[in-house]
Amino acid sequence: MREKARRHGVRLRPHVKTHKVPAIAALQVEGMEKAIMVSTMAEARAFFEHGFRDVTYAVPVGADKLPEAVDLLRRGARLGLLFDHERTLAQIVEAARSADVRPRVWLKIDCGYHRAGVDPEDPRSVDLVLAAQVAAAHVEWAGILTHSGQAYGCRTGEEAAAVAETERRVMADFAARTPGCPEVSIGSTPAVRHARSFAGATEIRPGNYVFFDKFQSDIGACRLEDCAVSVLTRVSASTPSVDNWSSMPAPWRCRKTRARRIATPRSGTVPSSAIPG
Repeated sequence: MREKARRHGVRLRPHVKTHKVPAIAALQVEGMEKAIMVSTMAEARAFFEHGFRDVTYAVPVGADKLPEAVDLLRRGARLGLLFDHERTLAQIVEAARSADVRPRVWLKIDCGYHRAGVDPEDPRSVDLVLAAQVAAAHVEWAGILTHSGQAYGCRTGEEAAAVAETERRVMADFAARTPGCPEVSIGSTPAVRHARSFAGATEIRPGNYVFFDKFQSDIGACRLEDCAVSVLTRVSASTPSVDNWSSMPAPWRCRKTRARRIATPRSGTVPSSAIPG
């Protein structure tokens, strides 16, 4: 992944929620900028304390998280915060003004996943960019960011490549018609793996690629033998009618359904006989 980023001239900002281990993150960005993405403020603190200063918080930030963000900024973190609503931006600006800190702010764009982010075709989305730029005394306008989570619904590399190209085009088009858009951040592991071009982007943010898993092999992001970590457990029951397995002993009981964003027998579980080695 480092080589792909270098080849295309983009920054690699790995999402470290997959492992939460600073030593592994250091390997991921070896010889590059120490830029990472995190899912929680606890992760942001832990990685900052291990020398990762350039940190982006992965979701539009809630008001309850801003005191923790301010603390990190006061300690010298180069912290990026996401927003996709004028209220969120206003809360970030007020917290920054009150504390005399200056976070980076990213506008989250919906490139087709429909989980979070603004509609890139809505003129009001450009208004949010202008609002962030107007607030430059208190925040640093970083740019636009998206997540191609819909790539996890693909079943072939060609499908993932098509998602990656749509993501790239949506972001490049929005940046082209938006004044002053310094950074364009994109990525999910399946999309980045199969992307043929990152033209118009400045950074990529894959995460799962560091280990891969059975689900990634099923959707063509890797081969099963590329998976670096496996978990062995005993299957105590199978209920084909609802497509779930349960693993015991208690208290570890895992009901597995894709709709709940955790693995199914189809999307993440293999018998031990199928594990290489």
